[in-house]
Amino acid sequence: MRTYGQLQCNTIRTQTGEAKLGSTYYDLESIAYQIAAYTGSTSWNTCANDAEVGYREGFVMPNGGALPGYWVFTEGLRRDYELFRDERSKSAVDLLAKHGSFCSEDTPLEWSASASYIREDSYCLNAYLDNEALGAGMTPRGDDILAQLLDQLDATITGRYRAEQDADVPDFCKGRTYAQPFYMGLAMRSLIKWNARHPDTRILPAVKRLADWMWDQLRYKPTSATSGARFWYGQCSATAGGPLNVWTEALGNLPADDLNLLIAPGYAWLYKQTGDVKYRDRGDQIWTVGVQDATVNGLNSKQFNQNYMWSFDFVKYRR
Repeated sequence: MRTYGQLQCNTIRTQTGEAKLGSTYYDLESIAYQIAAYTGSTSWNTCANDAEVGYREGFVMPNGGALPGYWVFTEGLRRDYELFRDERSKSAVDLLAKHGSFCSEDTPLEWSASASYIREDSYCLNAYLDNEALGAGMTPRGDDILAQLLDQLDATITGRYRAEQDADVPDFCKGRTYAQPFYMGLAMRSLIKWNARHPDTRILPAVKRLADWMWDQLRYKPTSATSGARFWYGQCSATAGGPLNVWTEALGNLPADDLNLLIAPGYAWLYKQTGDVKYRDRGDQIWTVGVQDATVNGLNSKQFNQNYMWSFDFVKYRR
């Protein structure tokens, strides 16, 4: 973490424009603040500030928060305000929560009803929660997006969801039920964070059902105890409600170990909530694959960031 994190920080410090913005994906500002808290070293705050310049100043503020749904990252900005009372960061959170794609009160809910928008709905929930934490109050749309996200997960698990022709999926998966494990991890993260502030009896069963289904349906064929905790990048089904097993290695599908640490914390949270060692053991296997096999060598900021966006919470839940 320290070695490759510092490489990311050194890189973003010298970048400009689109390259600087790209290095912030998956919220490098939040990650740097989390590393600072974990290590006790405030030197990471400089890295957080560099990420803030790239994201907040280069992207959020010039666009009034009206960003694509997959680019809505508010946690780092919230942390910045909580630590340093930077009003501009507080304003940026508010803009994203109110104007980010699919987050806006003016956006018809049906526009994000499809399960292809699980990621975007998850990010909107995060934005609402962060804005609420900074004193804005919870938007009534929060309950609507929460209900929509729960329905999207159910539609995927039951096979009701069919990938649209314009969805960003392989052509042979269009018209079939389609799922990406890291989308499911992002959904678990948002549901868990929502439940921490607004306890909801639907969330624990939903996360449990999702984790069980992912383990059964979205894993790569195991060849050992460790590799059994590898997940496909994505997968689709042949029939409604049928197994997700159509997209094979022969068609270019591969396991995506770099995304495991977006998934493992959900299992650790389930272990903490239920005491069921099944989730502890599965979470440990997912974590081990992610730590051992992920590419965090400094050549790809996105890969580094996705490994540390949520993994600190795994450690907390697991303890």
